[in-house]
Amino acid sequence: RLEASGYQVVVAGDGEEGIKMAGAENPDLILLDILLPKIDGDKVCEAVRSEPKTQNIPIIIVTAVAAEELKNRSLVFGNADWLLILIIYPLIKVNY
Repeated sequence: RLEASGYQVVVAGDGEEGIKMAGAENPDLILLDILLPKIDGDKVCEAVRSEPKTQNIPIIIVTAVAAEELKNRSLVFGNADWLLILIIYPLIKVNY
């Protein structure tokens, strides 16, 4: 839907690729999950924030991780501009 609205979208397959792409692409915004292959989102956020070229890119955390677990990771995100969006998966009723 973002592309249909005229936005250019690039997608990283894992946290390691995301860090590389942030530096190479210099995006206007990063949508980031917490649970990623290779490198978790909190480490990605920390890496992006540690580089002068990428430290000011806004990051929106999009995750289904429980709020309690996010409290344990809050020190990483404490100095970052972020917005937490909880995704609630609907229950699917299957009739047999």
